[in-house]
Amino acid sequence: MAEANPNPLLVELFLSNGRVHGHTHEVRDRRRLIDVLTESSPSFRLEAAKVLLGSSPDGREFASLNVEKRAILAAIPRETEQQQRQRTMLTTMVGKSQTQAIHATLLLPPFIAEGSIHVPQSVGNIGNKLTADAQIFARFISMTGARLTLPGGTDVETPVLLVNRDLIAGISVIEEKRGLV
Repeated sequence: MAEANPNPLLVELFLSNGRVHGHTHEVRDRRRLIDVLTESSPSFRLEAAKVLLGSSPDGREFASLNVEKRAILAAIPRETEQQQRQRTMLTTMVGKSQTQAIHATLLLPPFIAEGSIHVPQSVGNIGNKLTADAQIFARFISMTGARLTLPGGTDVETPVLLVNRDLIAGISVIEEKRGLV
């Protein structure tokens, strides 16, 4: 049995008509939030969760909450500086496969997400033919340098946004960046 992470990750989840803030101990060892969301288990556990539904400013708090992954439209890992350094070290030590960055806008009703999504080099020059294809993307898609536009026009900017591939209603490729990542 794995030890609980002494530094839990703060996570913000976006649902179709609500938001959930909480801490997770599921992100530990060499796993990232995207790894946890993409694995086969149907739910994701948050501790000290606060749920905000609709436009209500008042939320409801739960000691723990299991959220169905299929209901998560988008997720933001709110890493501390120490967690960012650890992730960077792991990525550098473990290495990563080369990808190409494609700047795109994703229609994720009721949200719009914009940023760089990273596709495998093997996909080639996909350009405007890009879709939320399971052959290209895992269950959740990582978007970097992201902006999530909420209903009412408020923007949330974040270094990393994880988007549920199955809930994407449309993709518009803004530009394809040729550099390898």
